[in-house]
Amino acid sequence: VELITNTQGRTIVFVETKRAAEQLEDFLYRSSIPATSIHGDRTQREREDALASFRAGRTPVLVATDVAARGLDVERVSHVVNYDPPRNTEVWVHRVGRCGRAGRDGEAILLLTPSQRKVLRILEKETRQKFQPLEIPSAERINAMRVRRFKERIDLERQRRDLSAFRELVESYVKEREVDAVEVAIALAAMATGEEPLFVDDLAPV
Repeated sequence: VELITNTQGRTIVFVETKRAAEQLEDFLYRSSIPATSIHGDRTQREREDALASFRAGRTPVLVATDVAARGLDVERVSHVVNYDPPRNTEVWVHRVGRCGRAGRDGEAILLLTPSQRKVLRILEKETRQKFQPLEIPSAERINAMRVRRFKERIDLERQRRDLSAFRELVESYVKEREVDAVEVAIALAAMATGEEPLFVDDLAPV
């Protein structure tokens, strides 16, 4: 999540399966990161709507499978995150070719477990490029980013639609239960984050 929230512009996250695309999209949303996804089970209309939202910047993160993203042409993609490693070098080249177009800078990020280091060695050998390791962010940095994103999500929700019906509902609840409005807001914030903890503890080194 930190890798995505720390980027500017648009980010494409590549995954291997349709299920992974849906799960990651949901996880990002619960982490207060506006995201959408495209995969083989989505209709053409759903894909077009997702891409339109991505191009317009309403959802600056697009989670995609390789099949769904083939032929994808979107300007101002600053980062490509390989959440699942590519099957081969050809797939890697196709993925990273989505960013840094038209003379703009772009970054490709590859996420690997220790058991997948062979993938890194193969890519380095076949592309003749040396990959630079990224520093694991601290828990404090991640938590600060999550707080900022949560506040931005509130701002977006307040701006994008009429909330008068919810105002009446909350005012009615406060009056009936005789509770402070802040306490209601706290409960609603907890509901919005779901079972996923808002803050993380210190991260153990890999």
